[in-house]
Amino acid sequence: MNPWLVVPEQLAQAAATLLGSKRLRVYQDSIFVKRGGDGPTLWHSDLNMAPLDTNRFVTAWIPLHPVTEELAPLCFATGSHRDFSGCYWKGRQFLREEDLSSRYQVQSYSPLKMGDVTFHHGWTLHGADGMDLSCDPRIAWTVSFFCEESTRLLPERYWIDIPTEDRMSYQKWIKVILHASTGLKLMILSMVRYLLPFGQEVKTDSEPLNHPDLEVVFPLSKKKMG
Repeated sequence: MNPWLVVPEQLAQAAATLLGSKRLRVYQDSIFVKRGGDGPTLWHSDLNMAPLDTNRFVTAWIPLHPVTEELAPLCFATGSHRDFSGCYWKGRQFLREEDLSSRYQVQSYSPLKMGDVTFHHGWTLHGADGMDLSCDPRIAWTVSFFCEESTRLLPERYWIDIPTEDRMSYQKWIKVILHASTGLKLMILSMVRYLLPFGQEVKTDSEPLNHPDLEVVFPLSKKKMG
């Protein structure tokens, strides 16, 4: 995470307004590079990849150059963050490769200029088309914010099939939290032990996410404001 980039007051203020929160932390920031010839980005939601027990999570997607339709802007499944039935009845990953246009209004906001920002909720399904080989790379910076009162998700509810690159974003600060029978605890430990740095503490209950890597960015402190 790059605090000197994600601290800008306008960005944090916009996220706080969208979430209706008085205090925000940054979950992570990332650079996404999509090259000419790269395939589609499958439908997914950000909170499905994050060990947070919250619905109050939003991601800002910021293009670092003008983005036209040919450069595969993000597409959003409008209202999907409120659709409980799909994943409940058909399984968590059922939407990844489906045509969602019959279920949701699918929108993109291209063309985007330098300085434009889109925000999407942590449960909003989003993806992108593939790019033609002749296209220049599409580069975007993202910042994900969450409300300070959020807690870690219990591991018996999570973590079994998280992609490696997503685990890397929380390995430095996450603590395994166990709340289950002894047998289930042993099974969970055997499955998630490899996720943690050597010697990482094991917790037995949930707690607020208070860690230097998850910096409070709203409201800004006087020190950060200079």
